[in-house]
Amino acid sequence: SRVNFRSDLQPNGVDDVQLRLGAMTIDAGRGLAGNANNPWHDYSFDSNYAQLDWRRNMGEDADLAFMLSHNHEKYVDEFPYSLLPLGINANYMVQASGQSSSDAISLQYTWRHGPAWRTVVGGEFRSESVQSPGIYNTDAPFVTNFTRVFANVEWHATPTLLLNAGAMAERDSVSGDTLSPRLMLNWHMTQGQTWRVGVSRAVRPPSTFEDFANIQFVWQGHRLGWNTYASGNLLPEKVLSREIGYLGEFPHVGVNVDVRLFHEQVNQFIQHVTYFSSTPSDYINGESFAIRGLEYQLKCKPWQGAQFVLNQAYTRVDSVDAGRATAAPRLSSSVAFFQQLPGQVDLTLTHTDNSKATLMGAAADSAVAMTRTDLRLAKALRWG
Repeated sequence: SRVNFRSDLQPNGVDDVQLRLGAMTIDAGRGLAGNANNPWHDYSFDSNYAQLDWRRNMGEDADLAFMLSHNHEKYVDEFPYSLLPLGINANYMVQASGQSSSDAISLQYTWRHGPAWRTVVGGEFRSESVQSPGIYNTDAPFVTNFTRVFANVEWHATPTLLLNAGAMAERDSVSGDTLSPRLMLNWHMTQGQTWRVGVSRAVRPPSTFEDFANIQFVWQGHRLGWNTYASGNLLPEKVLSREIGYLGEFPHVGVNVDVRLFHEQVNQFIQHVTYFSSTPSDYINGESFAIRGLEYQLKCKPWQGAQFVLNQAYTRVDSVDAGRATAAPRLSSSVAFFQQLPGQVDLTLTHTDNSKATLMGAAADSAVAMTRTDLRLAKALRWG
């Protein structure tokens, strides 16, 4: 069941107000009939949200934007688990229910200083709350507050040179303070040809689950099992990204080329570990590794009404973990052909070919290659 509402209000020539409300409920079933350890049972998921956006035009060279939002989710999943394998003629009630909420308020100011400069500054406060006795072994909610300020400057140093520089400073009530800077330079070498070079650093703080998960199975004061225990004290993940790119447009021959060479260094990567089968799993800051590669796109129009697009990406993940090393295919290729036919008929033929990669949630040694081909015919119809 789903309901959504949106209202747009423009009371004058400078203000634009938008209100969005919505709610969704999913009632479904899980488990298997006749399975004592995972019986057929009901579960439900409820979510609702409200968001107010206000934007004011402060003249030709300035804008002010304000946002206020609230999101709430509730998940109910409980079922009995048979203790007969342990020699106990009873059931243990597995509880995986929980709820979370997020409240945010942000303000952003944009202004232009003539044709050469544009600046954006702003800030946000966000509070996130997560509560689940079954996952965290406590009825108390875990609250994380984020305070962020950011700024970005765009400078046309010359008619052919564009500089983008920015940074975000963030205070996480659990993980502490971080800074994420970014610098990008675009050089329009000639008409239709642009080189770009950039470097940025991104930070991902640990999630509430990675910091505080404590999944225990306790029956009448006896611990039957201990699945996960997050010891905490995690440091945020950091990614240093560097890239060089080239964009070439050659309209006289109907060809476009876009090439990007990148190198990403991941440090303090948060990984899931299990030391012994008799002890709960944990989350730690594990290895540091690099992701590097080359990707390009070639577009051409060989004749009237036709377009040919070729994409290829070469990616290498330098990780000692087999599953992580194959998280992305070494070579990913796609080719697409589009043709406009008489009678308002469009033909599309696409083919993708990916080398071996490990699917999400699969074992590290189960990497598979995937190919896919699609043929599409579409005809436009019009009455009146």
